[in-house]
Amino acid sequence: MFTKKAVLFSVCAVVLSSVFLLCASCRAQQSSEEAFQNAILYSQKEEYDLAVKEINKAIEIKPTSAEYSFLAFLRLLQSEFDMAVAAADKALELDPANGQAYNNRGAAFQKKGDFDKAILDCNKAIEIIPDIPFPYKNRALAFFGKKEYDKSWEDVHKAESLGFTVDPAFLEELTRASGKQK
Repeated sequence: MFTKKAVLFSVCAVVLSSVFLLCASCRAQQSSEEAFQNAILYSQKEEYDLAVKEINKAIEIKPTSAEYSFLAFLRLLQSEFDMAVAAADKALELDPANGQAYNNRGAAFQKKGDFDKAILDCNKAIEIIPDIPFPYKNRALAFFGKKEYDKSWEDVHKAESLGFTVDPAFLEELTRASGKQK
C-alpha cells in the first residue's frame, strides 16, 4: 500500500511536470511570436535577409499559415519568386482560407510571367479578402501582361477605391498600351 505521503508526492510530481510542460509550451509560443515580430520589424527596415532568418525561426518553433504567408511575402521582396510560391503553397496547406497567401502566390506568378495562374490566385484572394486592394493590384498587373487592358483598368480603379495608390509609371504604361486615360 501507498502511504498518504507517497500519494501526495506522486500527485505533486504529476502537477509540477504538467506545469513545467505548460510553461515550456508558453515559452515556445512566446519565442515564436517574438521571432515573427522581429521578422516584421526587420522587413520594415528593408533588412530582408534578417527578416527571413527570424520568420524561419518562428516557423521552426511553431509553423502557421500566417508565418509561411509572411515568408512568401519576404521572398517576393527578395525577387525569389519560386521560393515565394513554395512558401505560399505551404501556407495554403495549413490554411486553405488564407487570402493573403493566395495574393502572395498570385504576385509571384505574375512576376514569373505566369499570368493565368496569377489571375486564378488573385481571384481566390479576392473571394476571401474582397476589401483588400493588393489582389486587385496584382491582378491588374497580370491582366496587363496578357494585354487585357480593360480588365487591368477595372482592377486599377478597384484598388484605388480601396485606398491603394497605383504606381504612376504603371498608369502611364497602361494608358499608353490601352490608348485610354484613367
